[in-house]
Amino acid sequence: MTVRVGVVGTGGISRSHLNGLAQTEDATVTVVQDLDLNSAAESAATCGAVATTSLDELLEHTDAVFICTPTATHRPILEQVVARGLAVFCEKPLAVDLVEAEAMGRAVEAAGVINQVGLPLRRRPPFAVLKHLMDDPRNGHLLAIEAHCLSRQRSRTTGGWRGDPALSGGGMLIEVGFHDLDLLQWFGGPIAAAVGRTTPGAVPGVEDAATVSLEFAAGGTAAFTAAWSDAPVPGQSRRVHAVFEHAEYVLDGSTLTAFGPGERQQSWDGAGLEAHAAELGVETNPQAAFVRAVRDGVAATPTVADAIEVHRVLDQVYARSHQPQQETPSQKESL
Repeated sequence: MTVRVGVVGTGGISRSHLNGLAQTEDATVTVVQDLDLNSAAESAATCGAVATTSLDELLEHTDAVFICTPTATHRPILEQVVARGLAVFCEKPLAVDLVEAEAMGRAVEAAGVINQVGLPLRRRPPFAVLKHLMDDPRNGHLLAIEAHCLSRQRSRTTGGWRGDPALSGGGMLIEVGFHDLDLLQWFGGPIAAAVGRTTPGAVPGVEDAATVSLEFAAGGTAAFTAAWSDAPVPGQSRRVHAVFEHAEYVLDGSTLTAFGPGERQQSWDGAGLEAHAAELGVETNPQAAFVRAVRDGVAATPTVADAIEVHRVLDQVYARSHQPQQETPSQKESL
């Protein structure tokens, strides 16, 4: 079975999906839709698809749909897609707030369609291998995870629609840190509680940084820091340090080191991690994984339900951050 794919939106993230789909067997991009017909035509020309400004036209000729539009527009598009019984791949974040995200979850659940969210870090070798190591029962109980994510593309990111909180829902935490919060719930299991604070940016409602503390339902905690800047350092960098009773794992960029369990001390670099992930059978192409799930009629992952759990964390952090901080007695005395 060849899965007919439609792509809604032609921004930068759509190019990533089109590249992944081009490397996917049993997938044919049939329609690309955007309100700007010229933009749709340019993207469609790269994959032999039809260009249109009509979402209805796209839905008539597809089996699965990728939603690659600004965050605030996701819900109405997703609801139309699932109402047709079509599989849906929605970019993260799902929506600008938890209320909208939960409404999308209800629509997906009622339709019973295969669904996946754009959270590709789960499929990247460093994180997939780390997850495998963390699941070793010999580690003992999880005690704590410390994670950092830094992005040096603040001006570039906020220069477009992501600089408008009505369209994006926020700044660094929801736009980039969403990936890391999903990783943390994947590593540690369901999150029972979250607190945090954000650092305001130049644009009101678009934070430059955040610090979040998490408590996992199964035990253990996590501390996560996210920040973006215009420092002259390329790209993004991530670091994860997971501490168990009998082991520790440190992922710094593309180098993963295991201390334990037992006497083991072992490191993997980029090539070693790719080889290890291949041995584990990790599908590193999220578009291919989604198409295969649609073709075979099985569940895809990560799901809309997974993304909603991240939105629950964001909701708790943003609600607290938008409250005025109370002065401590020492602060009052110093005034």
